[in-house]
This record gives sequence, structure tokens and C-alpha cells, in this order.
Amino acid sequence: MRKGPIIFLIIFILVLAGVVFYLWKFQEKPIQEEAEKFINLTISAIDTNTDKQIRTGYLLTGTSISQSGNTSEKGSILMNLSYNQTYTISNININDQKYYSIIKTFATSQEKIYNVKLELRKPGEITLSRIGKFNGVDNLSLNIKVNGYYQNPIICYKYGMHIVRLELLLNSTQIEKPEGFSKYFYCYRLENLEDEELEMPVDYKYWEVLDDEDYMEFALITEEFPELNNSITFRI
Repeated sequence: MRKGPIIFLIIFILVLAGVVFYLWKFQEKPIQEEAEKFINLTISAIDTNTDKQIRTGYLLTGTSISQSGNTSEKGSILMNLSYNQTYTISNININDQKYYSIIKTFATSQEKIYNVKLELRKPGEITLSRIGKFNGVDNLSLNIKVNGYYQNPIICYKYGMHIVRLELLLNSTQIEKPEGFSKYFYCYRLENLEDEELEMPVDYKYWEVLDDEDYMEFALITEEFPELNNSITFRI
């Protein structure tokens, strides 16, 4: 029996096996290992007023996931997520809860435990009042007193026929009028307010004289909880 073809066949099989092993080890196997990588995520929710963990809803979204559930008052919940993705998690009020919405985003760029703590705040109380006289002569200010926390507040205002210009001297950004406030002339987004008192000077110009039909109306709005909206009207 001729040994040449047999030796050649053996060498061919060995080379082919080596190529297959190389492709598997350096290409297919790393891909499989990358696909099988997971990270651990813990989620908890804290009531910032009591500093205690609470049960509330959450929504977790990512490239290949959209999952909702509830946190626990007894501790963090644990789940596995795919590696090397970006996720967003937000809170959902349940059982008549009143917490402001927060959104957290994180990227799983390495294998480790990711801890997400939702620090939730309840809306506080707002009081509006007038400082000064609305008579075209004396200084006039809008006073805002906040007891607690007020997130993403909006202030809108309108005024009577003899007033030709009105400006609130404040640090804010003008925005589109929210739904239900189309009759107001201007609306502005303020910074978050917490346990503070603001005095906002009112700069206005009027035509000829002010009379009993002239007014200034200010509304302080929180879009998440419309029942907490507050307003005040200045009259002569």
C-alpha cells in the first residue's frame, strides 16, 4: 500500500482541524462569550422625606428591553441585563402615590454590579402674595414662598387693557404655553424650588390711566400635579 497519499490525507486533516480550531477560538468563541456577558443591576427607591425605602413602580428600557415592575420596601431588587448597552430607568407612581418623576440613564460598559437608587421627592406647598402697591407709582413684586420641593415650575401671566408691557425680573426661560393656559400672554420655566422665598420685582408700563378693570394675574404651574397649581391676581 502506498504511504504517500495516506500521509498527505493525515496532514490535510490535521491542517483542516487546526484551521477550524483557530477560527473557533479566535472568532466564534469570543463572539459567543461577548453575547453571553451579563451584568447585575440592583434597583431601589427612597422617599427623601423619610429616607426609607419604598415600594413604587419603575420602567426600565434599553436597546432590547422594555420592562416594568415594582421596587421593594424591604431591600433592592436584582436583575440581569445584557452587557454593553445603555439603559434608562424612571419611576411610576402606584396606589395614589405623589412623587415627582425622575429619569436615570446608565451604560453597562464593564462587568460589575450597577446600583440604581431612585431618590423620590413629593411636591411641597406654594404660597403667592403681593409686595407693594399696584398703582403705577410704588414698587411692586410677586412673592413666592415654597415649603418643601417644587420641580420644574412654570410661571404664566396676563394683564388688563391699559397695561402695555409687563416683565418679571427673574432668571428663567420662555416656553410655549402649557395646555389649559392659552389665555395667558407669556410663560416661563423656572429652576427647581426648595424651601425658599423669592421676591420677583414686577416691571410694567401702562397707557394713560389705570382703572378698576386693570389687573395682573400670575399662575404658578406644576404640570405633573395640576391640582397643586396656584394663582394670584393684583388689582388696583
